[in-house]
Amino acid sequence: MSVLEGDYMFSWNKNIDYWQYIINTAIENRKKIRFFYNALGTDFKLHLKRQEPYIVSPYKVVANNEKLYLIGHMDQYDDVIYLRLDKMTEVECLAENSNDISDNPALVKALELPQHVAEKVYMYSGESVWAEIKTTSDMMWALTDWFGTNFLIKEESGDSIIVLLKCNYSALRHWVLQYGPYVEILSPMVLRDQIKIDVQGMWEKYKEY
Repeated sequence: MSVLEGDYMFSWNKNIDYWQYIINTAIENRKKIRFFYNALGTDFKLHLKRQEPYIVSPYKVVANNEKLYLIGHMDQYDDVIYLRLDKMTEVECLAENSNDISDNPALVKALELPQHVAEKVYMYSGESVWAEIKTTSDMMWALTDWFGTNFLIKEESGDSIIVLLKCNYSALRHWVLQYGPYVEILSPMVLRDQIKIDVQGMWEKYKEY
């Protein structure tokens, strides 16, 4: 299978088009928005990260790597923030005007940097393998971003989970190295051994003499 399956996108948030409409309306009218921000549970459902809603001055919606992000500003922060639309629930436009950042060069510059990016996920030729990966439940976003819902949670104990999936060998090797501190390949052993070699190679490059 491919590294990323597109048909799962936003499957846990059916209101994303409506959220985008509300946000774009708020941007046009220069109003703040309020919403709840969520984590993705091992049940593939959204769960609140905190009980208090976010109140944000929205400035732009951009697409990056097939995901929609709101670029906005919260009063308690000095910089702009980036929030994924598919993690939002109960989005509403407020009567309160959004913050005017025209007199803040740093924020204006930050808004100019993101562009609409049409990125293609790297595709790899070669065999696919079944793999068991040990990680934590807070890696659910990373797992679904790359593998969609095409994996099985075999075990769950506290924050620790073991997932089973089938993926191109080279792509999975790349993914494991990318998320190295947070994942452990349990099988196949040939990939686990290859990761050991890769990590040792990195250690040789970075160790102090």
